[in-house]
Amino acid sequence: MFCDKCAHRQSVSDKFCAHCGVSFVVGGEEVTVTKLSSNSSEQYNKIGGWLWLIAIVVFLDPIFSSYNVFDSLSFILNGSALVPGLVNFMWFEIVFSTIYFFGAVYLVFSFYKKKRNFPKYFIWLILISIFYLIVRYVLLASLNTPFDEGKEILTTMLNDQLSALIIGTIINIILIVYIKVSKRAKGTFVN
Repeated sequence: MFCDKCAHRQSVSDKFCAHCGVSFVVGGEEVTVTKLSSNSSEQYNKIGGWLWLIAIVVFLDPIFSSYNVFDSLSFILNGSALVPGLVNFMWFEIVFSTIYFFGAVYLVFSFYKKKRNFPKYFIWLILISIFYLIVRYVLLASLNTPFDEGKEILTTMLNDQLSALIIGTIINIILIVYIKVSKRAKGTFVN
C-alpha cells in the first residue's frame, strides 16, 4: 500500500508513514490508505515512464565527466601559451571533474539499488553541477590575452560555456522538478 499524502510505499501493519509522518490511525480508527492493485504496485518496482530519462542521465554522467578529465588533460599536454591562466583553468576542470566522477558513480550505484536517498543525492549533484557551470564561466571570463588568436580561443570557449550554462541549467531544473514531484520516483526509490 502507499501513503495518500506522499505516495511512499508502506506495509499494511504501519500506523504512520515513515517518510512524511502522517498517521494512519485517527481517534482509534484506522485511516484508509490507498491500496494499489498488484499490477499498479508492480509498476513502481521497475524503472519506467520518465525515470528512463533520469536513468540515461545518471548512467552517462560518469562517462562525460571522465571524458572531460581526459579532454582537459590533453589540452594541458598540448599546451596553449596564447592565453595566460588557461592551463590553471584546465587543472581546475580536471580536479572538479574527477571529484564529480566519483559522485556520479555513487549516484549510479544508488539508482541501481533504488536507494531511498537517491533523489536527494541526485538533486545535490545537479545543484553542484549548476554551481560548477557558473564558476567555470566566471573563471573563463576573467582570463585575458593580448594575442588575437588567443582572443578567438577565449571568445569561442566563452560562447560554448554560456550555451552550456543556459541549456544545462534549464535541463537540470526540469530534472529537479520531476524528481521532486513524481509519484513514480517516490514509489521507486524506497530501499
